[in-house]
Amino acid sequence: MHGIYLAGESFFEAFSVIKNGKMRKFYLLPGVLNLILLNLLYKLSKYISFNLFSKLEGYFHLNSYENVTFIIIKFIIIIIAFLLYFLVYKALLLIVLSPFLNYISERTERTMVNQKFDFSFKDNMRFIWRGIVISCKSFSKEMLGTIILLLLGLMPFLSITVPFFIFLLQAYYIGFSFMDYTLERHNYSSKESLIFLKKNWTFSAFSGAIFTMVFLIPVIGIFIAPLVSCVAVTLGTIKIINKDKI
Repeated sequence: MHGIYLAGESFFEAFSVIKNGKMRKFYLLPGVLNLILLNLLYKLSKYISFNLFSKLEGYFHLNSYENVTFIIIKFIIIIIAFLLYFLVYKALLLIVLSPFLNYISERTERTMVNQKFDFSFKDNMRFIWRGIVISCKSFSKEMLGTIILLLLGLMPFLSITVPFFIFLLQAYYIGFSFMDYTLERHNYSSKESLIFLKKNWTFSAFSGAIFTMVFLIPVIGIFIAPLVSCVAVTLGTIKIINKDKI
């Protein structure tokens, strides 16, 4: 429960930190990149979705089902397809935004503790590279977990719960991607970061869930979610690190 409370508190606090740290101008860049990626993936997903549903419809003879059953099956397919596309889209977005988010995380901590970090160019490149690697690894694990959940979803009594667990899985790794910018800066190894993640999984999952919900707000969500989430998760992660030192 503490992790959930900390995530919520950090997101509320993030807006004042963005204001005090003069970071409002950084809302624009993620939004522009989001629009470009969203447009490309929308065209691709639209083509794939219709073809996939047509094949499933023909293979399982969905038209022979009763209307209510047909609607439920179609709804489940649409939700699962959306979650899969969001998984790919989110992974690409976090990879592209990695240099930007790493800078925002550092600037957030600088604003929070009033401390300047003297990292060399080589250090910053290492941070950026690790962020990209973490995003790629998280995507691989999410995809594997999603496939397993989809296979479990073939069981009738489990199918209705699959979208929720896919959402939770994605939220967990989204939170971790944001957390690791701070952990790397505090010299956590990849192994230590994973231990930190498992210990604070509720904070990670709830932070990722808030990011997703904010991100899905029409129009403004794609502009504010990356910046606010990065700042919020940085704040929460720093608090956890400082608490562990006591």
